[in-house]
Amino acid sequence: MAAAAPAVEIDIRRKWPAIVLIGVLTGLLSGLLGIGGAAILVPGMVDVLGMTQHRATGTSLFVIIPTAFVSAIIYMLSGQLDWPLVILFSVTAVVGATLGARVTGRVSAANLRRMFGIFLLVVAVRLLVPGGTSDPGRQFDVNLLTQNPLATGGEGLLGLVAGFLSGLLGIGGGQVLTPGMVF
Repeated sequence: MAAAAPAVEIDIRRKWPAIVLIGVLTGLLSGLLGIGGAAILVPGMVDVLGMTQHRATGTSLFVIIPTAFVSAIIYMLSGQLDWPLVILFSVTAVVGATLGARVTGRVSAANLRRMFGIFLLVVAVRLLVPGGTSDPGRQFDVNLLTQNPLATGGEGLLGLVAGFLSGLLGIGGGQVLTPGMVF
């Protein structure tokens, strides 16, 4: 297990402009792109505020809660939620997040940072490269979920992976789920 680094106290009075900027960018990305903003939040906390990678990962997960909640309510009110997928992804992502959070403690800060960087590169390339298989007419079959939850294979696996990476890297599951549902 990786040794826990000593906590670094952040001098909020000196760094408040950076903290506000990181927070605003995080909220903007969360609402605009359906991601938790960890792409800005974690590097900002590590590089600008001087936090350890592990502490930034944990802090990011808590910051994501209110930003994701507010954004989700707005999307719900505009009728932009797929409830069967919300349920399926929520259940499988919780299992994955539990596993990912347990694994994080066994990974060095340097390796955790590398994995985070690689993850961001993969997501960026996946979103930028044309040729996705998004089908606007594709609908999730609610009957699959009610008749046999295991028949949803791909969606369930996507939720599990999103949860695992969320727990491991401190990202919002949207950084995996959004590209996974679009492509």
